[in-house]
Amino acid sequence: MNDDGELFPFIDYLFNCLIVFITMAVLAFLLINPPDEGGVKPDAEYMITITWPKGDIDVDLYVQQMSTKGIVYFKSRESGIMFLERDDLGDKNDFVIIDYQQVKIETNKEIVFLRGKHIDEYAINVHLYRYDEILSSETYIEPVEVVVEVAKLVPSYEVVYTNTVKLSYVKEEIHVVRFTTSKTGITDVTHLMPIMMNNKIIVNEGFQ
Repeated sequence: MNDDGELFPFIDYLFNCLIVFITMAVLAFLLINPPDEGGVKPDAEYMITITWPKGDIDVDLYVQQMSTKGIVYFKSRESGIMFLERDDLGDKNDFVIIDYQQVKIETNKEIVFLRGKHIDEYAINVHLYRYDEILSSETYIEPVEVVVEVAKLVPSYEVVYTNTVKLSYVKEEIHVVRFTTSKTGITDVTHLMPIMMNNKIIVNEGFQ
């Protein structure tokens, strides 16, 4: 008796089942372990943000890492683990190109990122560089409200400090806060011992 006629279809059936099983196993593996696409991976632990009202007003953010005396601001956008994402000049650079058209951004904002885990103390100052075309501290202006925010990014976004300060004249610089980063987050927030970063940078003396 020849059973080949019945055996071959059964073998084909088993082979097709094996192909389906292998395909499903490969797909499941790819879903569990997606391929590394490379590129830059964000490693920022903290984000310091200042925002101020729309208009042609230029406010500058200064952040100092106390152990190294390094400072980030518009002339030095990177120092150690600190990085100034953008120098906002008010209306002068508040534009982006979308679909070949220039679109105005209504928000004035500067951001500094602290990348990587590092235990240290940091100080934040804000400085009114320009109000419209006014560059002199002797000309009266409407006070500019600046919102200062410090956020922890890992493991999730959490605002750990916020405050609003007023800059009353061009060239005024205000010390906002000092804080310490630790393995568990931000500690030792203080407003004591004001530091005038901009003045020290101009005369190239560093911090004392």
